Amino acid sequence: PELFALKFTSAVLSPALINKRFDNTRKIGQIRPPMLIGFNLEDRTVPWRMSQRLTNFAPANARSYLGQTGGHKNMEWFEPEAVKFLQEQDRMAEELEK
Repeated sequence: PELFALKFTSAVLSPALINKRFDNTRKIGQIRPPMLIGFNLEDRTVPWRMSQRLTNFAPANARSYLGQTGGHKNMEWFEPEAVKFLQEQDRMAEELEK
């Protein structure tokens, strides 16, 4: 049932989205860091090269992380890097409070 639902949803949404323009390159520059952008070689929803290109429009001190395994819906590959990034943000905030 889940596989059927995924295939059905993909078949119905893909034609509707294929010509849809998501102007994320304009929007990402409006976000203020800290920012960690994660993308993955095995992502079948958003090609990693598209995500990597998006990082070119991110603020200069944003960071990116390229995962080797995983996918778009399974974010376990990103969790260790995200935790590390958040810990660094906490340390920097503590330093500013001193």
